[in-house]
Amino acid sequence: MYRWNILLAVILACLVMSGPVCGQSVKINFQTPATAVPEGYLPDYGQVYGDRGNGWSYGWSRDITADARNRNSTNSPDKRWDTLVHLQKGGATATWEIAIANGLYNIYIVAGDPSYTDHTNRFDLEGVILEDLETPADNFDEFIATVCVTDGRLTLMPAEGAFNSRICFIDITLVRYLGLAWMPSPADNATDVPRDVVLGWNPGDFAAAHDVYLGMNRGDVTNASRANPLQVLVSQGQALAVFSPGLLEFGTTYYWRVDEVNSGPDQAIYKGQVWTFMVEPYSYVRQPIAATASSSITADCGPEKTIDGSGLADSRHDTAITSTWLAASTPAWIQYDLGEVLKLDKMWVWNSNSAMEGFMGFGARQVRIEVSADGGTWNTVSGVQEFAQAPGAPDYVHNIEVDLDGTMARYVRLVIQTNWAGSSSSCGLSEVRFFCIPLAAYGPYPAYGAMDVQPDIRLNWRPGRQAATHKVYLGTDRDSVRSGTVTPIVTKDHYLDLGSWGGQYSTTYYWRVDEANGAEVWPGDLWNFRTSDYAVVDDFESYDDRCNRIFFTWVDGLGHSGADDCGIPMASGNGTGSAVGYSIPPFAERAVTHGGSQGMPLRYQGLSETTRQFSPSKDWTVGGIRYLVLYFRGDSTNSPGQLYVKINNVQVNYNGKP
Repeated sequence: MYRWNILLAVILACLVMSGPVCGQSVKINFQTPATAVPEGYLPDYGQVYGDRGNGWSYGWSRDITADARNRNSTNSPDKRWDTLVHLQKGGATATWEIAIANGLYNIYIVAGDPSYTDHTNRFDLEGVILEDLETPADNFDEFIATVCVTDGRLTLMPAEGAFNSRICFIDITLVRYLGLAWMPSPADNATDVPRDVVLGWNPGDFAAAHDVYLGMNRGDVTNASRANPLQVLVSQGQALAVFSPGLLEFGTTYYWRVDEVNSGPDQAIYKGQVWTFMVEPYSYVRQPIAATASSSITADCGPEKTIDGSGLADSRHDTAITSTWLAASTPAWIQYDLGEVLKLDKMWVWNSNSAMEGFMGFGARQVRIEVSADGGTWNTVSGVQEFAQAPGAPDYVHNIEVDLDGTMARYVRLVIQTNWAGSSSSCGLSEVRFFCIPLAAYGPYPAYGAMDVQPDIRLNWRPGRQAATHKVYLGTDRDSVRSGTVTPIVTKDHYLDLGSWGGQYSTTYYWRVDEANGAEVWPGDLWNFRTSDYAVVDDFESYDDRCNRIFFTWVDGLGHSGADDCGIPMASGNGTGSAVGYSIPPFAERAVTHGGSQGMPLRYQGLSETTRQFSPSKDWTVGGIRYLVLYFRGDSTNSPGQLYVKINNVQVNYNGKP
């Protein structure tokens, strides 16, 4: 026989709606009119469906205002749990709906009553059955579900088996529109994105091709189309949900959009939303480890004030004297120690910015900049420079930028020859910020100290700016990798597949990358990670009640009726006496689980088995794997019989031990 699913077939045609509900999430509290509305919620008093005058239309199939309650109970966690409406008072049921944009939604529902437990809350939410599995019954039930709205209304009603059900509140959160590209990589508004990034996204549910738009102007990316590409249509009609734009500009903000193109004769185009990201900067801020000076007018105005961020907020400086360094007299000098020899790109300076600056002129004017690798031998950068005077006003943005032109140095010294007063009085600075060009490898993936890493992971890192090749030292002995006595793997790519190197489970690996360009080598830091202790065959967590139902993957004796809306055909089963999953949602087991939220229900009689075929196939002999572990919970009332697992025609019997 076949399992016929009770879910109604839905046409995946979630179109973008106009109007106030488009793209919004909403929270509804079911309550009496005299009750204060919880913050962030809209009230529902049990009225018949209609326009509520708050930008939303919602309500019930009949008037149930008389069935709303406010318990004022100390048993309620907060006010939302204290109010409710009955859905089945007097034996008649009521259905609730809200007009909402077609799409996929996450739903959170609290149902019950702080004063009574005489109810069985079981709901039909857009064809998804929400079931009270708690025994014995208690006051409240919490439900979490993901549903698809395709008719412009989210519908909730008591399901078969519900008794005296009641609902307290519902939170509705838009996940996505089904027709559109979603989950962009890099994430929307991401910063510090590698300049060789590969753009990726999850395709719309019925996309056959993708149009990719990419540019530096949001308006162009927003308005461009196939008919008017505005020089930002970088790929039209591509099959894959990834796009490599090549090397992008350092420190630049990009905007991008993916339009999904339907299959079929119409090839309808679903215009995507505009995403944005910022490419990594050419150089990064480096905080000095120390600042010293020729003198300070007071202890509160020492040289450390120029590197500790005092007086700065969002890179804007205040006018407090105690937020700055002030020397006792002019000329003066201030010196910075960056901790190691670095390739210096530029320096930002906030000049002395007290409220009296226009009158006192404490700001540095004629400045000589000196650099040193060892603190003994000094060189001058670009002669004497004139620093702009600060405005002496709050929210001062730096107005001095010094090009350090890639100088290799550990120490930087600013020799102030004159101030803006043109006198020998005090002189000083508010803040100094250094930008250094990375030469060594940085940004390892997996992150330093990562755990549970898969042994076939692709190791990756950010390359130094001048690297032509990369020497990867990898091994299980910390000292050998640190000292470089292991044979390095030399590559021109900034990645390495651990699987091709023979990665093992339950192993701690140490690695470092030395960047090289000809005879120049920039040694990298020592990193480490640990691989997982096991490989997950199937933890059953990914199965849902729509297109990834558990019996679509695990073949049993019943077969299934398929899902036209998901493109899954009917299947006849394997001819045995097994049955996987439940006949109504949720199809997976959610009450009896092992270390997760779902398990696989398996009923059987006579000759029974369930099978899953992996595509692509899995090799469970690599990485040092030796054992297969299966967790199960049986029924003690079953008739005795031998339980076994068979892999590649090798049968292992269960010996009865827990």
